[in-house]
Amino acid sequence: MRSLRGLTIRPPMPTSILTTPTPAPADAATRGATLAAACLSMAAIAMSITAAGVALVPIGAAFGIGFGALQWVLNLFVLSFAAFLLPAGALADRIGQRSSFIAGCAIFSAFTLMAVLATRTEWLLAARFLQGAGGALLAASGPAALTAVFHGEAERKRAFGWLGSCGGVGLTLGALFSGAAAAQGGWRAALAIHLPLVLAALALALWNFRGHAGRAAGARFDLVGAVLGFVTIAAAMAFGILGAERGWGASAVLACLAIALVAGSLFARSQRRHPAPLLPPALLRNRGFVFACLLTLLFTTVWVAMFIYVPLHQQAARGHDADHAGRTLLALLMPAMVMPALASRLAVHTGTRAVLVGGCLAMAIGLGLLYAAWADLSRPAALEWLALALCGSGAGCLYGLLDYLAMASLPNALAGTGSATFNVLRLLGDALGAIVPGAVLVQALAPRLAAASGEPVTREMLNAVAAGQFGALASGGAEAAEAFHGAIAAVPAVLAVLVLLGAVLAWWRAERP
Repeated sequence: MRSLRGLTIRPPMPTSILTTPTPAPADAATRGATLAAACLSMAAIAMSITAAGVALVPIGAAFGIGFGALQWVLNLFVLSFAAFLLPAGALADRIGQRSSFIAGCAIFSAFTLMAVLATRTEWLLAARFLQGAGGALLAASGPAALTAVFHGEAERKRAFGWLGSCGGVGLTLGALFSGAAAAQGGWRAALAIHLPLVLAALALALWNFRGHAGRAAGARFDLVGAVLGFVTIAAAMAFGILGAERGWGASAVLACLAIALVAGSLFARSQRRHPAPLLPPALLRNRGFVFACLLTLLFTTVWVAMFIYVPLHQQAARGHDADHAGRTLLALLMPAMVMPALASRLAVHTGTRAVLVGGCLAMAIGLGLLYAAWADLSRPAALEWLALALCGSGAGCLYGLLDYLAMASLPNALAGTGSATFNVLRLLGDALGAIVPGAVLVQALAPRLAAASGEPVTREMLNAVAAGQFGALASGGAEAAEAFHGAIAAVPAVLAVLVLLGAVLAWWRAERP
Protein backbone atom coordinates (compact mmCIF):
# COMPACT_ATOMS: atom_id res chain seq x y z
CA MET A 1 0.00 0.00 0.00
CA ARG A 2 1.36 3.42 -0.91
CA SER A 3 0.20 6.50 0.96
CA LEU A 4 -0.45 9.86 -0.57
CA ARG A 5 -0.58 12.78 1.80
CA GLY A 6 -4.16 12.85 3.06
CA LEU A 7 -5.41 9.75 1.27
CA THR A 8 -4.57 6.09 1.23
CA ILE A 9 -4.25 4.68 -2.28
CA ARG A 10 -4.69 0.94 -2.58
CA PRO A 11 -3.64 -0.28 -6.02
CA PRO A 12 -5.83 -2.99 -7.52
CA MET A 13 -4.55 -6.49 -7.87
CA PRO A 14 -2.27 -6.71 -10.90
CA THR A 15 -3.59 -8.47 -13.96
CA SER A 16 -2.24 -9.00 -17.44
CA ILE A 17 -4.06 -6.00 -18.87
CA LEU A 18 -2.69 -3.63 -16.23
CA THR A 19 0.95 -3.95 -17.16
CA THR A 20 2.65 -0.97 -18.85
CA PRO A 21 6.19 0.29 -18.44
CA THR A 22 6.78 3.16 -16.04
CA PRO A 23 7.60 6.26 -18.13
CA ALA A 24 11.04 7.82 -17.86
CA PRO A 25 11.25 11.20 -16.14
CA ALA A 26 10.25 14.06 -18.43
CA ASP A 27 12.29 17.24 -18.85
CA ALA A 28 10.89 20.67 -18.01
CA ALA A 29 9.95 21.47 -21.61
CA THR A 30 7.95 18.26 -21.97
CA ARG A 31 6.19 18.78 -18.65
CA GLY A 32 5.32 22.36 -19.55
CA ALA A 33 4.07 21.51 -23.05
CA THR A 34 1.96 18.59 -21.84
CA LEU A 35 0.41 20.62 -19.02
CA ALA A 36 -0.27 23.59 -21.30
CA ALA A 37 -1.88 21.39 -23.96
CA ALA A 38 -4.10 19.63 -21.41
CA CYS A 39 -5.13 22.93 -19.81
CA LEU A 40 -5.91 24.55 -23.17
CA SER A 41 -8.05 21.58 -24.19
CA MET A 42 -10.05 21.62 -20.94
CA ALA A 43 -10.62 25.37 -21.25
CA ALA A 44 -11.74 24.92 -24.86
CA ILE A 45 -14.29 22.23 -23.94
CA ALA A 46 -15.73 24.43 -21.18
CA MET A 47 -15.85 27.45 -23.51
CA SER A 48 -17.63 25.47 -26.22
CA ILE A 49 -20.44 24.57 -23.80
CA THR A 50 -21.08 28.06 -22.44
CA ALA A 51 -20.60 29.70 -25.84
CA ALA A 52 -23.23 27.46 -27.41
CA GLY A 53 -25.66 28.43 -24.66
CA VAL A 54 -25.14 32.14 -25.36
CA ALA A 55 -25.51 31.59 -29.12
CA LEU A 56 -28.84 29.72 -28.94
CA VAL A 57 -31.06 32.75 -29.54
CA PRO A 58 -29.26 34.00 -32.70
CA ILE A 59 -29.02 30.41 -33.98
CA GLY A 60 -32.78 30.08 -33.59
CA ALA A 61 -33.32 33.31 -35.51
CA ALA A 62 -30.92 32.28 -38.27
CA PHE A 63 -32.39 28.82 -38.84
CA GLY A 64 -35.99 29.54 -37.86
CA ILE A 65 -36.14 26.74 -35.27
CA GLY A 66 -38.00 26.62 -31.96
CA PHE A 67 -36.80 26.25 -28.40
CA GLY A 68 -37.00 22.43 -28.36
CA ALA A 69 -34.71 22.03 -31.35
CA LEU A 70 -32.42 24.76 -30.05
CA GLN A 71 -31.87 22.86 -26.81
CA TRP A 72 -30.39 19.99 -28.81
CA VAL A 73 -27.64 22.27 -30.17
CA LEU A 74 -26.33 22.24 -26.61
CA ASN A 75 -27.58 18.84 -25.44
CA LEU A 76 -26.23 16.81 -28.38
CA PHE A 77 -22.69 17.88 -27.51
CA VAL A 78 -23.12 16.90 -23.86
CA LEU A 79 -24.81 13.61 -24.76
CA SER A 80 -22.11 12.69 -27.28
CA PHE A 81 -19.33 13.77 -24.93
CA ALA A 82 -20.66 11.52 -22.17
CA ALA A 83 -21.45 8.53 -24.38
CA PHE A 84 -18.04 8.46 -26.10
CA LEU A 85 -16.00 8.83 -22.90
CA LEU A 86 -15.62 5.14 -21.99
CA PRO A 87 -14.61 4.02 -25.52
CA ALA A 88 -12.27 7.04 -25.70
CA GLY A 89 -10.63 6.06 -22.42
CA ALA A 90 -10.10 2.48 -23.52
CA LEU A 91 -8.70 3.68 -26.85
CA ALA A 92 -6.30 6.08 -25.09
CA ASP A 93 -4.97 3.22 -22.93
CA ARG A 94 -4.55 1.04 -26.03
CA ILE A 95 -2.88 3.48 -28.45
CA GLY A 96 -1.32 5.88 -25.94
CA GLN A 97 -2.41 9.27 -24.65
CA ARG A 98 -0.37 11.29 -27.15
CA SER A 99 -1.98 9.71 -30.22
CA SER A 100 -5.42 9.90 -28.62
CA PHE A 101 -4.94 13.56 -27.66
CA ILE A 102 -3.79 14.56 -31.15
CA ALA A 103 -6.78 12.75 -32.67
CA GLY A 104 -9.09 14.50 -30.21
CA CYS A 105 -7.69 17.93 -31.12
CA ALA A 106 -8.08 17.20 -34.83
CA ILE A 107 -11.68 15.93 -34.51
CA PHE A 108 -12.71 18.74 -32.16
CA SER A 109 -11.22 21.38 -34.47
CA ALA A 110 -12.64 19.90 -37.67
CA PHE A 111 -16.20 19.66 -36.39
CA THR A 112 -16.01 23.07 -34.73
CA LEU A 113 -15.35 24.42 -38.23
CA MET A 114 -18.23 22.34 -39.57
CA ALA A 115 -20.56 23.85 -36.95
CA VAL A 116 -19.35 27.38 -37.72
CA LEU A 117 -19.90 26.92 -41.47
CA ALA A 118 -23.20 24.99 -41.22
CA THR A 119 -26.00 26.26 -43.45
CA ARG A 120 -28.65 23.77 -42.34
CA THR A 121 -29.91 22.74 -38.93
CA GLU A 122 -29.11 19.07 -39.58
CA TRP A 123 -25.45 19.85 -40.35
CA LEU A 124 -25.14 22.00 -37.24
CA LEU A 125 -26.57 19.25 -35.02
CA ALA A 126 -24.34 16.59 -36.63
CA ALA A 127 -21.28 18.79 -36.11
CA ARG A 128 -22.12 19.35 -32.44
CA PHE A 129 -22.58 15.60 -31.93
CA LEU A 130 -19.21 14.73 -33.52
CA GLN A 131 -17.55 17.63 -31.72
CA GLY A 132 -18.51 15.86 -28.49
CA ALA A 133 -16.61 12.75 -29.64
CA GLY A 134 -13.45 14.83 -30.05
CA GLY A 135 -14.02 16.36 -26.62
CA ALA A 136 -14.29 12.87 -25.11
CA LEU A 137 -10.87 11.92 -26.53
CA LEU A 138 -9.36 15.09 -25.06
CA ALA A 139 -10.95 14.55 -21.64
CA ALA A 140 -9.83 10.92 -21.55
CA SER A 141 -6.22 11.53 -22.59
CA GLY A 142 -5.26 15.02 -21.33
CA PRO A 143 -5.57 14.48 -17.55
CA ALA A 144 -4.19 10.94 -17.90
CA ALA A 145 -1.07 12.26 -19.64
CA LEU A 146 -0.27 14.47 -16.66
CA THR A 147 0.34 11.38 -14.54
CA ALA A 148 3.00 10.31 -17.06
CA VAL A 149 5.10 13.49 -16.87
CA PHE A 150 4.50 14.61 -13.26
CA HIS A 151 5.68 11.93 -10.83
CA GLY A 152 6.05 13.61 -7.45
CA GLU A 153 3.02 14.15 -5.23
CA ALA A 154 3.56 17.90 -4.96
CA GLU A 155 4.14 18.27 -8.71
CA ARG A 156 1.01 16.34 -9.57
CA LYS A 157 -1.14 18.31 -7.17
CA ARG A 158 0.04 21.59 -8.68
CA ALA A 159 -0.50 20.31 -12.22
CA PHE A 160 -4.05 19.20 -11.53
CA GLY A 161 -4.65 22.45 -9.69
CA TRP A 162 -3.81 24.34 -12.86
CA LEU A 163 -6.01 21.96 -14.85
CA GLY A 164 -8.94 22.68 -12.53
CA SER A 165 -8.36 26.42 -12.76
CA CYS A 166 -8.38 26.31 -16.55
CA GLY A 167 -11.75 24.57 -16.54
CA GLY A 168 -13.17 27.41 -14.47
CA VAL A 169 -11.46 30.00 -16.66
CA GLY A 170 -12.99 28.36 -19.74
CA LEU A 171 -16.49 28.53 -18.31
CA THR A 172 -16.04 32.19 -17.41
CA LEU A 173 -14.41 33.29 -20.65
CA GLY A 174 -16.93 31.35 -22.69
CA ALA A 175 -19.77 33.24 -21.05
CA LEU A 176 -18.05 36.63 -21.32
CA PHE A 177 -16.46 36.46 -24.79
CA SER A 178 -19.18 34.58 -26.63
CA GLY A 179 -21.70 37.36 -25.98
CA ALA A 180 -19.33 39.97 -27.39
CA ALA A 181 -18.44 37.69 -30.31
CA ALA A 182 -22.11 37.08 -31.11
CA ALA A 183 -22.82 40.81 -31.00
CA GLN A 184 -19.96 41.58 -33.40
CA GLY A 185 -19.86 38.58 -35.71
CA GLY A 186 -23.07 36.63 -35.12
CA TRP A 187 -23.55 33.12 -33.80
CA ARG A 188 -20.79 31.70 -36.01
CA ALA A 189 -18.21 33.86 -34.24
CA ALA A 190 -19.55 32.73 -30.86
CA LEU A 191 -19.19 29.05 -31.77
CA ALA A 192 -15.61 29.63 -32.98
CA ILE A 193 -14.14 31.43 -29.94
CA HIS A 194 -12.52 28.29 -28.51
CA LEU A 195 -10.94 27.20 -31.81
CA PRO A 196 -7.61 29.03 -31.26
CA LEU A 197 -7.18 27.19 -27.94
CA VAL A 198 -7.68 23.78 -29.55
CA LEU A 199 -5.29 24.58 -32.39
CA ALA A 200 -2.68 25.76 -29.87
CA ALA A 201 -3.14 22.51 -27.91
CA LEU A 202 -2.69 20.54 -31.15
CA ALA A 203 0.53 22.41 -31.97
CA LEU A 204 1.91 21.72 -28.49
CA ALA A 205 0.94 18.05 -28.72
CA LEU A 206 2.69 17.66 -32.08
CA TRP A 207 5.78 19.39 -30.69
CA ASN A 208 6.39 17.93 -27.25
CA PHE A 209 3.51 16.06 -25.61
CA ARG A 210 4.01 12.85 -23.67
CA GLY A 211 1.55 10.37 -22.21
CA HIS A 212 1.66 6.77 -21.14
CA ALA A 213 2.63 4.43 -23.95
CA GLY A 214 -0.17 2.26 -25.27
CA ARG A 215 -0.21 -1.27 -24.00
CA ALA A 216 0.47 -4.12 -26.37
CA ALA A 217 -2.62 -5.26 -28.23
CA GLY A 218 -3.36 -8.61 -26.65
CA ALA A 219 -7.08 -9.26 -26.43
CA ARG A 220 -9.31 -7.66 -29.05
CA PHE A 221 -10.90 -4.27 -28.41
CA ASP A 222 -14.20 -4.57 -26.52
CA LEU A 223 -16.42 -3.41 -29.37
CA VAL A 224 -19.60 -4.92 -27.91
CA GLY A 225 -18.92 -3.22 -24.58
CA ALA A 226 -18.23 0.07 -26.38
CA VAL A 227 -21.58 -0.08 -28.19
CA LEU A 228 -23.52 -1.12 -25.07
CA GLY A 229 -21.77 1.52 -22.95
CA PHE A 230 -22.53 4.18 -25.56
CA VAL A 231 -26.20 3.19 -25.71
CA THR A 232 -26.48 3.07 -21.90
CA ILE A 233 -25.01 6.51 -21.33
CA ALA A 234 -26.75 8.10 -24.32
CA ALA A 235 -30.14 6.73 -23.23
CA ALA A 236 -29.55 7.82 -19.62
CA MET A 237 -28.60 11.33 -20.74
CA ALA A 238 -31.62 11.48 -23.06
CA PHE A 239 -33.82 10.38 -20.14
CA GLY A 240 -32.57 13.32 -18.07
CA ILE A 241 -32.84 15.84 -20.91
CA LEU A 242 -36.27 14.77 -22.15
CA GLY A 243 -37.63 14.23 -18.64
CA ALA A 244 -36.95 17.82 -17.70
CA GLU A 245 -38.49 18.97 -20.98
CA ARG A 246 -41.58 16.73 -21.36
CA GLY A 247 -42.23 15.37 -17.88
CA TRP A 248 -41.01 12.14 -16.32
CA GLY A 249 -44.09 10.15 -17.25
CA ALA A 250 -43.91 10.84 -20.99
CA SER A 251 -43.68 7.72 -23.16
CA ALA A 252 -40.43 8.82 -24.85
CA VAL A 253 -38.86 9.47 -21.45
CA LEU A 254 -39.88 6.07 -20.09
CA ALA A 255 -38.59 4.42 -23.28
CA CYS A 256 -35.17 6.06 -22.75
CA LEU A 257 -35.13 4.80 -19.16
CA ALA A 258 -35.99 1.26 -20.27
CA ILE A 259 -33.27 1.30 -22.95
CA ALA A 260 -30.72 2.58 -20.42
CA LEU A 261 -31.59 -0.14 -17.90
CA VAL A 262 -31.52 -2.99 -20.44
CA ALA A 263 -28.34 -1.80 -22.14
CA GLY A 264 -26.71 -1.16 -18.77
CA SER A 265 -27.49 -4.68 -17.61
CA LEU A 266 -26.05 -6.16 -20.80
CA PHE A 267 -23.00 -3.90 -20.51
CA ALA A 268 -22.29 -5.07 -16.94
CA ARG A 269 -22.62 -8.69 -18.05
CA SER A 270 -20.28 -8.17 -21.02
CA GLN A 271 -17.63 -6.55 -18.81
CA ARG A 272 -17.47 -9.61 -16.58
CA ARG A 273 -16.84 -11.90 -19.55
CA HIS A 274 -14.49 -9.95 -21.83
CA PRO A 275 -10.72 -10.57 -21.36
CA ALA A 276 -9.97 -6.84 -21.86
CA PRO A 277 -13.15 -5.10 -20.70
CA LEU A 278 -13.92 -1.46 -21.42
CA LEU A 279 -14.54 -0.89 -17.70
CA PRO A 280 -12.14 -3.24 -15.85
CA PRO A 281 -13.47 -4.56 -12.53
CA ALA A 282 -10.13 -3.54 -10.97
CA LEU A 283 -11.12 0.07 -11.52
CA LEU A 284 -14.26 -0.33 -9.44
CA ARG A 285 -12.36 -2.17 -6.69
CA ASN A 286 -9.95 0.74 -6.31
CA ARG A 287 -11.18 2.49 -3.16
CA GLY A 288 -9.26 5.70 -3.75
CA PHE A 289 -10.72 6.06 -7.23
CA VAL A 290 -14.28 5.25 -6.12
CA PHE A 291 -13.96 7.77 -3.29
CA ALA A 292 -12.90 10.54 -5.71
CA CYS A 293 -15.77 9.66 -8.06
CA LEU A 294 -18.44 9.70 -5.34
CA LEU A 295 -17.26 13.01 -3.92
CA THR A 296 -17.13 14.47 -7.44
CA LEU A 297 -20.70 13.31 -8.07
CA LEU A 298 -21.95 15.10 -4.94
CA PHE A 299 -19.91 18.22 -5.59
CA THR A 300 -20.80 18.54 -9.28
CA THR A 301 -24.51 18.14 -8.54
CA VAL A 302 -24.35 21.13 -6.20
CA TRP A 303 -22.03 23.21 -8.39
CA VAL A 304 -24.11 22.87 -11.58
CA ALA A 305 -27.34 23.51 -9.68
CA MET A 306 -26.02 26.89 -8.57
CA PHE A 307 -25.44 27.98 -12.17
CA ILE A 308 -29.10 27.19 -12.89
CA TYR A 309 -30.90 28.46 -9.81
CA VAL A 310 -28.87 31.55 -8.84
CA PRO A 311 -29.70 33.31 -12.17
CA LEU A 312 -33.29 32.07 -11.93
CA HIS A 313 -33.65 33.57 -8.45
CA GLN A 314 -31.99 36.80 -9.51
CA GLN A 315 -34.45 37.28 -12.37
CA ALA A 316 -37.66 35.71 -11.09
CA ALA A 317 -37.49 36.61 -7.39
CA ARG A 318 -35.50 39.85 -7.39
CA GLY A 319 -36.60 41.16 -10.79
CA HIS A 320 -33.11 41.74 -12.20
CA ASP A 321 -32.31 41.39 -15.90
CA ALA A 322 -30.11 38.69 -17.42
CA ASP A 323 -27.08 40.98 -17.52
CA HIS A 324 -27.27 41.62 -13.76
CA ALA A 325 -27.78 37.91 -13.10
CA GLY A 326 -24.66 37.15 -15.13
CA ARG A 327 -22.62 39.68 -13.17
CA THR A 328 -23.84 38.12 -9.92
CA LEU A 329 -22.37 34.79 -11.04
CA LEU A 330 -18.93 36.41 -11.08
CA ALA A 331 -19.00 36.24 -7.27
CA LEU A 332 -19.24 32.47 -7.70
CA LEU A 333 -16.82 32.11 -10.61
CA MET A 334 -13.92 34.34 -9.65
CA PRO A 335 -12.94 32.44 -6.46
CA ALA A 336 -13.46 29.14 -8.31
CA MET A 337 -10.95 30.25 -10.96
CA VAL A 338 -8.25 31.14 -8.44
CA MET A 339 -8.66 28.52 -5.71
CA PRO A 340 -7.68 25.25 -7.51
CA ALA A 341 -4.04 26.33 -7.89
CA LEU A 342 -3.93 27.64 -4.32
CA ALA A 343 -5.69 24.57 -2.90
CA SER A 344 -3.23 22.22 -4.58
CA ARG A 345 -0.34 24.03 -2.88
CA LEU A 346 -2.17 23.99 0.45
CA ALA A 347 -2.80 20.25 0.12
CA VAL A 348 0.94 19.63 -0.14
CA HIS A 349 1.45 21.14 3.32
CA THR A 350 -1.76 20.24 5.18
CA GLY A 351 -2.84 17.06 3.39
CA THR A 352 -5.80 16.46 1.11
CA ARG A 353 -8.18 15.63 3.94
CA ALA A 354 -8.11 19.13 5.41
CA VAL A 355 -8.57 20.77 2.00
CA LEU A 356 -11.42 18.49 0.92
CA VAL A 357 -13.33 18.80 4.20
CA GLY A 358 -12.66 22.55 4.30
CA GLY A 359 -13.92 22.99 0.75
CA CYS A 360 -17.15 21.11 1.48
CA LEU A 361 -17.72 23.05 4.70
CA ALA A 362 -17.10 26.38 2.95
CA MET A 363 -19.75 25.47 0.37
CA ALA A 364 -22.16 24.35 3.10
CA ILE A 365 -21.74 27.64 5.01
CA GLY A 366 -22.17 29.58 1.79
CA LEU A 367 -25.35 27.70 0.95
CA GLY A 368 -26.65 28.34 4.46
CA LEU A 369 -26.12 32.07 3.96
CA LEU A 370 -27.76 31.80 0.54
CA TYR A 371 -30.80 30.20 2.16
CA ALA A 372 -30.96 33.10 4.62
CA ALA A 373 -30.73 35.63 1.77
CA TRP A 374 -33.41 33.91 -0.32
CA ALA A 375 -35.79 33.29 2.57
CA ASP A 376 -35.96 37.03 3.34
CA LEU A 377 -35.49 39.32 0.34
CA SER A 378 -35.19 42.35 2.61
CA ARG A 379 -31.72 41.24 3.65
CA PRO A 380 -28.88 43.12 1.90
CA ALA A 381 -27.64 41.87 -1.47
CA ALA A 382 -24.12 41.73 0.00
CA LEU A 383 -25.18 38.65 1.96
CA GLU A 384 -25.89 36.79 -1.27
CA TRP A 385 -22.57 37.90 -2.78
CA LEU A 386 -20.74 36.67 0.34
CA ALA A 387 -22.58 33.36 0.13
CA LEU A 388 -21.64 32.90 -3.52
CA ALA A 389 -18.00 33.81 -2.86
CA LEU A 390 -17.80 31.16 -0.12
CA CYS A 391 -19.38 28.57 -2.41
CA GLY A 392 -16.97 29.43 -5.22
CA SER A 393 -13.98 29.24 -2.88
CA GLY A 394 -15.07 25.84 -1.57
CA ALA A 395 -15.69 24.54 -5.08
CA GLY A 396 -12.23 25.70 -6.14
CA CYS A 397 -10.71 23.64 -3.31
CA LEU A 398 -12.36 20.51 -4.71
CA TYR A 399 -12.17 20.89 -8.46
CA GLY A 400 -8.60 20.09 -9.47
CA LEU A 401 -7.77 18.12 -6.32
CA LEU A 402 -10.44 15.52 -7.01
CA ASP A 403 -9.04 14.99 -10.53
CA TYR A 404 -5.62 14.46 -8.97
CA LEU A 405 -6.88 11.95 -6.41
CA ALA A 406 -8.75 9.95 -9.03
CA MET A 407 -5.79 9.75 -11.41
CA ALA A 408 -3.09 9.25 -8.76
CA SER A 409 -4.89 6.19 -7.42
CA LEU A 410 -4.66 4.29 -10.73
CA PRO A 411 -1.95 2.22 -12.41
CA ASN A 412 -0.55 3.60 -15.67
CA ALA A 413 -2.44 1.16 -17.86
CA LEU A 414 -5.83 2.41 -16.61
CA ALA A 415 -5.09 6.13 -16.77
CA GLY A 416 -7.21 6.78 -19.87
CA THR A 417 -10.08 4.53 -18.79
CA GLY A 418 -9.99 6.06 -15.31
CA SER A 419 -10.07 9.62 -16.66
CA ALA A 420 -13.02 8.72 -18.89
CA THR A 421 -14.96 7.03 -16.08
CA PHE A 422 -14.29 9.95 -13.74
CA ASN A 423 -15.65 12.39 -16.33
CA VAL A 424 -18.74 10.23 -16.89
CA LEU A 425 -19.51 10.60 -13.18
CA ARG A 426 -18.89 14.34 -13.45
CA LEU A 427 -21.39 14.56 -16.32
CA LEU A 428 -23.88 12.51 -14.31
CA GLY A 429 -23.50 15.19 -11.63
CA ASP A 430 -24.21 17.81 -14.30
CA ALA A 431 -27.50 16.06 -15.09
CA LEU A 432 -28.42 15.61 -11.42
CA GLY A 433 -27.66 19.29 -10.85
CA ALA A 434 -30.67 20.09 -13.01
CA ILE A 435 -32.90 17.18 -11.96
CA VAL A 436 -32.54 17.06 -8.15
CA PRO A 437 -33.05 20.76 -7.31
CA GLY A 438 -35.77 20.96 -9.96
CA ALA A 439 -37.67 18.18 -8.23
CA VAL A 440 -37.17 19.91 -4.87
CA LEU A 441 -38.49 23.21 -6.25
CA VAL A 442 -41.55 21.61 -7.83
CA GLN A 443 -42.39 19.61 -4.70
CA ALA A 444 -42.03 22.68 -2.47
CA LEU A 445 -43.97 24.84 -4.90
CA ALA A 446 -47.00 22.61 -5.48
CA PRO A 447 -48.69 22.92 -2.03
CA ARG A 448 -47.83 26.63 -1.76
CA LEU A 449 -49.25 27.35 -5.19
CA ALA A 450 -52.43 25.39 -4.53
CA ALA A 451 -52.97 27.16 -1.20
CA ALA A 452 -52.22 30.62 -2.63
CA SER A 453 -54.32 30.33 -5.77
CA GLY A 454 -57.28 28.25 -4.60
CA GLU A 455 -57.44 26.63 -8.03
CA PRO A 456 -56.34 23.25 -9.44
CA VAL A 457 -52.63 23.25 -10.29
CA THR A 458 -51.73 21.48 -13.52
CA ARG A 459 -48.26 20.23 -14.35
CA GLU A 460 -47.92 22.82 -17.11
CA MET A 461 -48.84 25.60 -14.69
CA LEU A 462 -46.44 24.27 -12.06
CA ASN A 463 -43.53 24.07 -14.53
CA ALA A 464 -44.26 27.57 -15.84
CA VAL A 465 -44.27 29.12 -12.35
CA ALA A 466 -41.11 27.15 -11.42
CA ALA A 467 -39.44 28.81 -14.44
CA GLY A 468 -40.49 32.25 -13.19
CA GLN A 469 -43.46 32.71 -15.53
CA PHE A 470 -45.87 34.01 -12.90
CA GLY A 471 -48.51 35.07 -15.41
CA ALA A 472 -49.37 31.41 -15.94
CA LEU A 473 -51.59 31.58 -12.84
CA ALA A 474 -55.08 32.72 -13.79
CA SER A 475 -55.66 34.50 -10.47
CA GLY A 476 -52.63 36.74 -11.06
CA GLY A 477 -48.88 36.86 -10.65
CA ALA A 478 -48.71 38.07 -7.04
CA GLU A 479 -49.81 34.74 -5.54
CA ALA A 480 -47.51 32.82 -7.88
CA ALA A 481 -44.55 35.05 -7.03
CA GLU A 482 -45.14 34.62 -3.30
CA ALA A 483 -45.33 30.85 -3.65
CA PHE A 484 -42.17 30.84 -5.77
CA HIS A 485 -40.23 32.94 -3.24
CA GLY A 486 -41.03 30.49 -0.46
CA ALA A 487 -40.33 27.38 -2.52
CA ILE A 488 -37.00 28.29 -4.13
CA ALA A 489 -35.38 28.88 -0.71
CA ALA A 490 -35.58 25.10 -0.24
CA VAL A 491 -33.04 24.59 -3.04
CA PRO A 492 -29.89 25.90 -1.24
CA ALA A 493 -31.00 24.06 1.91
CA VAL A 494 -31.04 20.71 0.07
CA LEU A 495 -27.75 21.49 -1.69
CA ALA A 496 -26.17 22.25 1.70
CA VAL A 497 -27.15 18.77 2.90
CA LEU A 498 -25.43 17.22 -0.13
CA VAL A 499 -22.11 19.01 0.46
CA LEU A 500 -22.27 18.14 4.17
CA LEU A 501 -22.54 14.51 3.08
CA GLY A 502 -19.45 15.18 0.97
CA ALA A 503 -17.63 16.54 4.03
CA VAL A 504 -18.50 13.40 6.00
CA LEU A 505 -17.32 11.21 3.11
CA ALA A 506 -14.03 13.12 2.86
CA TRP A 507 -13.47 12.89 6.62
CA TRP A 508 -14.20 9.17 6.66
CA ARG A 509 -12.27 8.09 3.56
CA ALA A 510 -9.25 10.41 3.62
CA GLU A 511 -6.51 9.84 6.17
CA ARG A 512 -5.01 12.54 8.30
CA PRO A 513 -1.65 13.77 6.98
